[in-house]
Parts: sequence; C-alpha cells; structure tokens
Amino acid sequence: MGDELLINVLGFGIFLKKPGVLPGWEHFSRFKSHPKEPVEIIMKKFFVIILAGLVCTMLLVAGCTSSSGTTPATTPATPAATPAGTPGATTVATTTAAEPVLPAANTTASPAPETKSWTGTWNTTYSMAGSPDIIEKLVLNQSGSSITGFYGKGNYPITGTVREGTITGTWNETDTTGAYSGFFVFTTSADGRSFEGRWVYTSEGAGAMKNTTQLWNGVRG
Repeated sequence: MGDELLINVLGFGIFLKKPGVLPGWEHFSRFKSHPKEPVEIIMKKFFVIILAGLVCTMLLVAGCTSSSGTTPATTPATPAATPAGTPGATTVATTTAAEPVLPAANTTASPAPETKSWTGTWNTTYSMAGSPDIIEKLVLNQSGSSITGFYGKGNYPITGTVREGTITGTWNETDTTGAYSGFFVFTTSADGRSFEGRWVYTSEGAGAMKNTTQLWNGVRG
C-alpha cells in the first residue's frame, strides 16, 4: 500500500511540472532562467509544499477507506460443557408430570367388637359319663376380666378370668359323697345369649379339656 501511494504521488508531481497544468506555471518557469539563487529556492519549496499536501490528502483518503471496511462477524464462542458435579455447573430442571394424588387409605383401626358381659343368670346343662344330663342354674358376676359366681342347689362356687369372650377357671363342689373340684372353659356366642363349655376333674388336669366329652352349655335365663 505504501509503495503504491508513493508512486502515485511522484507521478502526480511530474504531471504538475508539465507546462500548462497549473495556472501561472510558465510564469514561475521564467524565474528558473534567472540567475538569482533565491528564486530557485522558492520554486523548490513551492513544489515540496504541493507534494506534501498531496501526500497528506491521499493518506487521509486511504485511512478513511480502510476504516470503512466491513468488520468480520465475530462468532460467539460456544461454552464448553461443564461436567456434572463440577462447581458452577448449571443444572436444567426437568419437569415431570405430577402423578395423581390418591386418597389416603383409612388407617383408623376398626373398634374391637363389644364383648358382652357375663353377668347374669344362666340355665345350664352339664353331662357326666354314665349319667343323664343335669340341669342346674348358674349365676355369674363379671368385674373387669374377673368372674365369680355359683351354681347348683348347694351354691357351689366357681371363679375364672375372661379373655376375648372366653372364661377359663375352676369349680368346687361338696356333697354327702365327698368334695370335688376341677377346671372349666366357657365360650360365648356372637350375640352373648349362650355359651358352649367343657369341664374336667382336677385329677385329669386342665389339658384334658381339649379331648373331653363332658360338656357344660348354657343360655341366658
């Protein structure tokens, strides 16, 4: 660019030195033949000033032309992917469809079925091996889980404990033939109006009630 500009300036200077290019050039040419030295110096200075002005003008034009060029577009740098777990990493929240909320299951415990009280009078029948069934009245009194009562004409005492509708306990009986005792178990019906039971002698042991055929059943009187 600099060499081309210099050639253009020199060429333009030569062009200006041609007769008739600048008005009055012939007038100044007459002074070249004058033997006086100051006139030649003035001509040289005049020529140098013209060349300097041209150079400045062309430099200004060249500068404006270069600054008005199209600036190349700058492509924004793509940020490098940040590994997961790196501080400063941007986490994109993923929105998932909300699942339908189901009604909460009823966790309220069902109340235990009401246990009917054993308190009252019962008409009972109990069986003995080799003897006909015997009908006797039984009176019971329940206080919490404790049972007390009596049965038969001699008001023979019984005691027991209630658990989930079942009484387990002992009986005692004394008559003219002697004193007897044993174990019993009564299980009430769903409506509390009757019970089914079994009994054994003390000598047989409480475990014998599982297989005994000696029954003791009753209904409310």
